[in-house]
Amino acid sequence: MGGAERVALAISRILDLDEISTSMYDPMKTYSEFSEHRVRVSGQRRPVLSRYDARAAVLSMTRMVESIELPEHDVVVCSSSGWAHGVRTKKPKIVYFHTPARWLYEPDQYFSGILRPVRPWFSLYARKLERWDRSCVQQSQTLLANSTEVKHRIGRVYGRTSDVVHPPCAFGVRSPMSAVTGLPERFLLTIARGRGYKNTTAAVQTSKALNVPLVVIGGEVADEPPYVIGLGRVKDEELAWLYANALALVAFAHEDFGLTPIEANMFGTPVVALGQGGYLDTVVPGVTGVLAKSLELRDLVSATESVLRTSWDKNAIVSHAQKFSLDAFGKRLSEEIERAVASCG
Repeated sequence: MGGAERVALAISRILDLDEISTSMYDPMKTYSEFSEHRVRVSGQRRPVLSRYDARAAVLSMTRMVESIELPEHDVVVCSSSGWAHGVRTKKPKIVYFHTPARWLYEPDQYFSGILRPVRPWFSLYARKLERWDRSCVQQSQTLLANSTEVKHRIGRVYGRTSDVVHPPCAFGVRSPMSAVTGLPERFLLTIARGRGYKNTTAAVQTSKALNVPLVVIGGEVADEPPYVIGLGRVKDEELAWLYANALALVAFAHEDFGLTPIEANMFGTPVVALGQGGYLDTVVPGVTGVLAKSLELRDLVSATESVLRTSWDKNAIVSHAQKFSLDAFGKRLSEEIERAVASCG
């Protein structure tokens, strides 16, 4: 349940698709909106361990993606944060990159935490997987990047140019809300799946230093009331309420794009974010939030203090977020599809 999954749903909505093809699908662990589509899953059997953590399928992913059978089509749009661009087709292929595969090109960040012991073993296969990955990219006609950061990664890894098309925000100013009870009146909010590069620990340390409670959504963190309140997965209506009622969103991850600041901004909530990566595309310092200079605790505390003591113009914050609308994303994506189809006659 992350930004890439939301984008896949947005693409299917924009293109009015009945069917989605994918490598793995567990309807109980992702957004319920996928059930509105026919989801075609790879014919390759997935590893048992991947039912608990999808990362366990990383060595099987090439076979899983290549075994996907595509129906009749004029163009293929791949929403890829790893292998989706490996599907076989003779038609024009547009790849919307959330990032080149982290497990290949940023393994130190990807293989952290419980996966750290896997790193040496995985490195034995990495060179072969890189060759496969680059070959699939060269067979793709159009590459789109979800941020300036990812555009630079694509150039560095593949030697290819790409256009930046920012993903859409799933929320709007009139999104339905459902209150989450039992929380303190004043709290910071952070949203992060259990990945090392999300830097949830840094957010926890910052909240403790400031003595301001932190609500954690989606991350694997132990509750430490009153400083840390882990809620795990929540419904979109509850997430909207949390965005609207938080003092600020805390975003210290090494993100490819960083969609959560836009989601928070849609409710007029400011953001304190790490001044690197995708957040440079989504946070406007002094208008929608503050960027921390580094992951050093003193810099994170200083930036968060600045957010908390500033009187923010909520209308300006919302106005910025509305630039990342579904309509804007759909217009750019449709233009790229029409161009790809036209170039092939």
